[in-house]
Amino acid sequence: MFYLLYGSDTYRREERLAALRAAYRKKNPRALGETVLDGSVELAAVRAALASGEGLFEQKRFIVVRDAFAAHGTDLLAFCKEAKSMGRSDLNIVFVEGDIETKGGLRELSAYCRSDVFRDLSHAQLQRWIGSYVAQHGPENGPKRVAPQATAMLSALGPDLWRVSNELEKLIAYTAGRAVILEEDVRRLVNFVEGGVVYEVADNVGARDPIAALVSVARLTANGRGAEGIASYVVSETRNLVYAHAANDAPLAQRDAAAAGAKPFVWRKRLAQARRFSGEEVRTLLALALKLDVAWKSGADARLALERFILTVPVSRGKARREY
Repeated sequence: MFYLLYGSDTYRREERLAALRAAYRKKNPRALGETVLDGSVELAAVRAALASGEGLFEQKRFIVVRDAFAAHGTDLLAFCKEAKSMGRSDLNIVFVEGDIETKGGLRELSAYCRSDVFRDLSHAQLQRWIGSYVAQHGPENGPKRVAPQATAMLSALGPDLWRVSNELEKLIAYTAGRAVILEEDVRRLVNFVEGGVVYEVADNVGARDPIAALVSVARLTANGRGAEGIASYVVSETRNLVYAHAANDAPLAQRDAAAAGAKPFVWRKRLAQARRFSGEEVRTLLALALKLDVAWKSGADARLALERFILTVPVSRGKARREY
């Protein structure tokens, strides 16, 4: 039996491999283990072992071959045709590949294998996956559900299910005994590393340069960053800008207290940027940031909502408006 598992979502691909392995061991309880080969293996040696029933496959008849299609291309198709003609029904050969959908010969190879493709989940699919994961993995006494806003925040981590599952395991342990994982739990435990990457977007908002902020968003999303994560960070830093505006009018001793929870170098920059905004401007900016927060957490197009917000940022008084 031949299987072909491929795609960019390595988490679900490996889940499927584990399920195939478990099914094989249940059916063959005396099996000694498995043979794992990488793409550099010589197909001639594999053919010889298949024909003789010795060597590689003498004892371990669940065989995992990784990246063979990437290494051998159409030669692998010829190998599968020949191997299938040998009638070795006692073997289970699983080809595990990355994203090979654009490779020539994939359709022909799929005709000889039971094929499963694992593409990155869309934003909506990821939110459903998060709910299913907690329902399946949460203990009997809870949690078994994730609050909608908490789900929206977690989906901002992007399509890397390895990371999302790790964060969910932390949240499940932290909230054990409760029914629902809440937004405040996510804020307390999850480190949204995108903050360090998308700093330039929030920085350009604070610098009253919306065009530069839009360019940063375009570059980051083109490089695979989720708009949801960028929006979450921009909302957080807009709040800090508003707090900094208020702190500038407070006694010096109170400014450090106002910065509790913010990185010192970020807070110093926000204090300087806030001086360039009037009270009316920061109030308007905060109201619009809250609308952005509600929009992307409610399932609206996060990038569109983010760009609308950025376009409301007042242009710096010291700069001429750019024409495009």
